[in-house]
Amino acid sequence: MVNAETVTVWSLRGQPQFRLRGGRVGPPNCITCIIPPQTRSEGDTWERDPLFPKSLNTKGFGSCARGDLAAKTRPHFRQLGGWLSEKQLPVVYSNKYNISLLGFEHLHPLDSQKFRHVLGALKSKGLVNIRKVVKPKPASDHILGLVHSADFLADIKRKWRMVKLTEMLPLVALPNMLLRDKILKPLKYHAGGTVLAAGLALERGWSINLGGGMHHASHDKAAGWCAFADITLAIKHLRKATSGRIQRFLVIDLDAHQGNGYQRDKLHFKDEDLYVLDVFNTQKFPKDDEAEVAINVAVPVKCGTSDAEYLTKLQVALEQVAKDVNPDFIIYNAGADILRGDRHGQLNVSPEALVYRDQLVFRFALTTKVPICMLLSGGYSRIAAKTVADSIQNLFKTFDLK
Repeated sequence: MVNAETVTVWSLRGQPQFRLRGGRVGPPNCITCIIPPQTRSEGDTWERDPLFPKSLNTKGFGSCARGDLAAKTRPHFRQLGGWLSEKQLPVVYSNKYNISLLGFEHLHPLDSQKFRHVLGALKSKGLVNIRKVVKPKPASDHILGLVHSADFLADIKRKWRMVKLTEMLPLVALPNMLLRDKILKPLKYHAGGTVLAAGLALERGWSINLGGGMHHASHDKAAGWCAFADITLAIKHLRKATSGRIQRFLVIDLDAHQGNGYQRDKLHFKDEDLYVLDVFNTQKFPKDDEAEVAINVAVPVKCGTSDAEYLTKLQVALEQVAKDVNPDFIIYNAGADILRGDRHGQLNVSPEALVYRDQLVFRFALTTKVPICMLLSGGYSRIAAKTVADSIQNLFKTFDLK
């Protein structure tokens, strides 16, 4: 477990959150939570509002589930790997998520085996085994065609497109068919996993894809290892599968980088039922001002942003979202590239704060009784996989996920 302290809560203006006696406001939560040491000062004390109930929801994430819709939508997910059994968890993973390219993958700071490492850490903690996870199939061209044109799907198979996508010039020396098999095929599995995980969240109220989150991909562009617009795909597929009964989507994007892909899709498809909260480093890629117009609550941070500032800004943003929108579904893009030491994210957030961040978002979903689908997205530091596994372990324990 992370080095942290369990405390109880204050409530303020009807919103669950924390307040130090000294007047500083901390992140929102209910019941108990993890307070990263970096967000506390020596001598700080916390107290509980006696009016706040011990539990907002005794049914846990079961109250977020939409079992009526889940039963009707199952046939729409058969080509993506089927449904989960009673003994399985709504955790989606395939060994084919991981990219191995004759050693060339080591030329990029991306940990192409991160997904396997996360699963391995979860297995060592006794949380999951390979029989408990749901295995996706790759997204077919038919599924991808909900967002991408036939011209795009043909163009992405060109060698130079794949080289640009991966930012690895030496790949020009490899055969095109090899690149398709070793790069595009795993990313199709990620896309299929995201769409499948979104459906499974209707069944249990929550789901986690141990991959996905290709938030730089849009309907007509691939970038930054994001080949397919899996977030937009999940939104469109779930709307179609539920005949529009799941219509209003909230994307909470806490990857260190702006999620310009689905944001461009929001503008392109004129999607007025998509609400976006994005906390991102404005000093890093992609710096997409045109896409930023699509963000409803933009939370800019800069290189070196640490725990207290990050968590406080997230708190304020979630409070604003709670006032603005009543979503049917939450997609949570939970990038781990906010961690200190990640040279691509360049923030200074501790592992403890990342664990707490994820708990805040899941608590938000539980409080609002909205199903949530979590995607792993970015994360390039050596501690990313372990920290993600620690966070998922905390979510299982805190919310008794089943």
